[in-house]
Amino acid sequence: METMLSRGCLEAIGVRGEKPPNPVLQILGYKLLQMPTGPERYRLMLTDGESRSSSVMLATQLNHLVVSGKITENRIVRLQNYNSTELRDGRRLILVLELEVLNVEGVQQEGVIEDKQATVGQAITPQRNSEVIQDPLPSPTFSGHSRPPNLAALGSPDTPGSQGRCMPIASLNPYQNRWKICVRVINKSDIRRWSNARGEGRFFTVDMVDESGEIRAIAFNDECDKFFAQLEINKIYYLSKGVLRTANKKFNTIRNDYEIAMASQTVVALCEDALVTLPQSSFQFIPIAKLDTLPKDSLVDVMGVCQSCEDLTTVVLRSSGREVMKRQVHLVDESGKAVSATMWGKEAEQFSGTGLPVLAIRGARLSDYGGCSLSLITSSTLMLNPDIPAAFQLRAWYDQMGSIMDVESISIRKGSMSPWTGANVNWKTFSAGKDYILGASEQPDYYTAKGTVIFVKRESYLYKACSIPDCNKKLVSSSNGSYRCERCAREDTKFKYRLFLQVNLADVSDNQWVTCFHETAETILGQTAEKIGAWKEQGNEEAIENVFHEATFKSYIFRLRVKMEHYNDEARLKAVMVDVHAIDHCEYGRKLIMDIRNMAA
Repeated sequence: METMLSRGCLEAIGVRGEKPPNPVLQILGYKLLQMPTGPERYRLMLTDGESRSSSVMLATQLNHLVVSGKITENRIVRLQNYNSTELRDGRRLILVLELEVLNVEGVQQEGVIEDKQATVGQAITPQRNSEVIQDPLPSPTFSGHSRPPNLAALGSPDTPGSQGRCMPIASLNPYQNRWKICVRVINKSDIRRWSNARGEGRFFTVDMVDESGEIRAIAFNDECDKFFAQLEINKIYYLSKGVLRTANKKFNTIRNDYEIAMASQTVVALCEDALVTLPQSSFQFIPIAKLDTLPKDSLVDVMGVCQSCEDLTTVVLRSSGREVMKRQVHLVDESGKAVSATMWGKEAEQFSGTGLPVLAIRGARLSDYGGCSLSLITSSTLMLNPDIPAAFQLRAWYDQMGSIMDVESISIRKGSMSPWTGANVNWKTFSAGKDYILGASEQPDYYTAKGTVIFVKRESYLYKACSIPDCNKKLVSSSNGSYRCERCAREDTKFKYRLFLQVNLADVSDNQWVTCFHETAETILGQTAEKIGAWKEQGNEEAIENVFHEATFKSYIFRLRVKMEHYNDEARLKAVMVDVHAIDHCEYGRKLIMDIRNMAA
């Protein structure tokens, strides 16, 4: 196979500043550059058959091509996307953003290759690495003892309203002092306050993308006031004269090693060129079915159809005692799995789920709470019905077949989860639950069983809890007749009754003691905590006794969470009743028929 090199293209790029499309070049050698900070970089020696250049840098996202051996000496490549930058000494640095490796053995040209002694139809055979990277022009030194060159840039960044020559995000690094980028804002945080020993202030962050990647910008104090109103989500801007610095991955989850700090000289201008098109966001979607294979606290991009959403609720944060709004939504995708995601604050208040929209979530935190679930954090990005092909494909799948599928959830949807089907049901008898040693690992295990209530303890079954919604802390009586909540740090004469039961369950194989909290306890007893509390205040012990008596020898479908706990160096299996359902005998009969068929298969 023979391939024509793009003769003369290196001169067009390096001397005249042109950008020939998709040039085909040959690699004569490469060199690893040890950067003082940030990732490693590779410098290439390329030839087009007439001239050669060693002022070529490989973008860090392409380093794997060298490591895997796809880029080697004599290899022919096609540059699909690249950018050139003028250096202070007058040379131009070529940054390769995308390339295609061509597996060819020969290169044919119409003439003599001037920089090597090769004949027509022959590939250039370079010397070894130590002799290949030799350039008549002085080459920049990249080492731990000398600073990399300051890549000055791009025409005139002082004229922000016109595109000029903008750099891609992927080519930015802290050793440039003149650059300009054209980006789309995909996320903007609220203004936040900070306070420490050095003082206090305010800041906000914006996440931006272009065709090459993404980056975060942060503005403090005066710059926060200056740019917050100017920058709007989904609009395109020219940005220059910011300060590039290494990103702190403790607070910055953007897939970029650097971030931009807004300064007093930073220039931001709205792009009014209708011909400029940039992606709305940069997603790396993970199928819902694969989420439970990832480590806890991973940050993931997920897209799914909002099959249902729960009511807005208020919770009190333990760390600060502050009340925040939250809402749970349940997403499904083409993998046939569903997962619950929790929204917070304004997003939770403004979201309604009307029309079963497609949600694209970027940077959600993976949790093992309730099986496997997602939570949106401050750096997460939420898009409704995004204008991307993957969203259109997902919508078509859901309308055609997804809406009628029996979808399995990898999250426990309390009160709405079917007790009969789904991957997280895990039917077992009480004896099998013990034989399989469930709950012995670091994470709790869940299983479903059909059982009968044999006995309900009456000791400490009722307590007075804090009256604030979503705070169920047991109250401490005060001498003045009021009650104190240690969690909320407040005293009040009001309270609410809550139930706490120890129940013994049995099936044909064994019995199991379980703990029932308020909601499941009310289902087992068939009465509300407030009514039982009123009877207790009135001294109506007979009515309470009847409730406990009537609760026994009734059968249910139980969802249990089991975890091995240690008390005084003794291991005990603790079981908690997560959910309880009355038995639908038709559904249970179908389940038994399916079990018989599976055993007979």
